[in-house]
Amino acid sequence: MKVIESSLLKPIPKIQLSHSFNDCSPECKADMNAWLLEMFGTYTPCYIIGKDTLIISTEQMEKLRASNMELNITEQINAYRVNSF
Repeated sequence: MKVIESSLLKPIPKIQLSHSFNDCSPECKADMNAWLLEMFGTYTPCYIIGKDTLIISTEQMEKLRASNMELNITEQINAYRVNSF
């Protein structure tokens, strides 16, 4: 499996109010989104392309390298550094 590291993948809020939600003031919307971020946090997406390519963030790649996954995964992964995808 090829693993592609992309610096473009960033953490995003798990939940937030829709951009089209306009039933409250912008300040109220910002406060609610801040509270939702505090309560539910963020996640960093990853993408599977085809059957053999995984695109992950720089932070995820660092965790993968640090863990070494006990299966000697570093020998099984062809890692590519990608600045844009």
